[in-house]
Amino acid sequence: MWTGNNEGYLNMKIVFNFVSTCHGNSCKAQFKDTALMDQLKAEKFDLALGENFDLCYYGVLRRIEVKNYITVFSTTQYENAAMVLGIPSTPSFVPGIFNGMKPPFTYLQRTTNLIAHLFSWQFLHTSLGGPANSFLKTIYGKDFEAMQFEEIMKNAKKGVILVSFGTVAKATDMPDETKKVLLETFSNFPDVTFLWKYEDDSHEVAKGYPNVITSKWLPQNDLLDHPRLLGFVSHGGMNSVQEGASKGAPMIMIPLFHDQMRNSESLAYRKMAIVLEKKSLNVESFTEALRKIIEDDSYRKNAKRLAAMIAEKPMSAEERVVKYTEFAAKFGPDLNLDIDKPSGLQGPELTAGPKWARWPAVNHYSPQ
Repeated sequence: MWTGNNEGYLNMKIVFNFVSTCHGNSCKAQFKDTALMDQLKAEKFDLALGENFDLCYYGVLRRIEVKNYITVFSTTQYENAAMVLGIPSTPSFVPGIFNGMKPPFTYLQRTTNLIAHLFSWQFLHTSLGGPANSFLKTIYGKDFEAMQFEEIMKNAKKGVILVSFGTVAKATDMPDETKKVLLETFSNFPDVTFLWKYEDDSHEVAKGYPNVITSKWLPQNDLLDHPRLLGFVSHGGMNSVQEGASKGAPMIMIPLFHDQMRNSESLAYRKMAIVLEKKSLNVESFTEALRKIIEDDSYRKNAKRLAAMIAEKPMSAEERVVKYTEFAAKFGPDLNLDIDKPSGLQGPELTAGPKWARWPAVNHYSPQ
């Protein structure tokens, strides 16, 4: 992920084939555990909630005979999932999942985005769904304590910058030259403490850099909410984007793969983040970006404004989960959400299955 081409078809194909193979193997293992399947079936659940990134979710629901369910997304909404769910797609102004364009679009950009939108639908449908879908057809025909982090935040001279690239792209796998860029940049801010999620303490990667502290695990959400946090350096995963936006943290985004380019640009669009390209990352550009989010108060003001907007939404995320869950459990299947009927937009090729309960579409430029 660190050295691959974000936009290369072959690179994406390799990664997605690997992920889908893992999905297929995992699905087989779940179905082989007949004791677990029988136990879940005996519970007679009224409703299920699950992630559609792995198509096995739907097969399991059929196996345990749960008719009503809700599909949730831990990433941004895929084009193929939106089509199957009946959620309107608007490529005229919402960027496709594999590009980082931001509105307003020119006519040519709209055309390009439409083509990318159709391509990603076909690509995701065939790449992610393959092994798990094929298998289903055969069946159906913490290292630091909280107080230690509080001491770090309190003792920082000017404040703290949180640095984390998620759980998939480990910092230990980062190219040595990229690690050097980060560390040399951090050394340009001796009054700022950099708290870096790094998965192997034995590397002693921050040795000789007194203002850099590494940890294999960080309480990210709590740190983002701390008053002494100056900013957040992130890969742009959706969870990090939502947490950073809801806490009002100015951010520097270094997207690595998949939806992270669009996620990152959505915050840059809100003028609360700066996006840097991983392949052209250097000490000069990184230093300039850090200096901006630390010294230019507009980034913090814009971040806090977005956080306030999220907090003041007419219906909170918790209320929506509860209300839509209760609604789906009470009313069950509905004709306009019945994907068993031929429509030309079929998703996983299951001959039969439970009906869909739908989450309302969310504007990608207003993180939850």
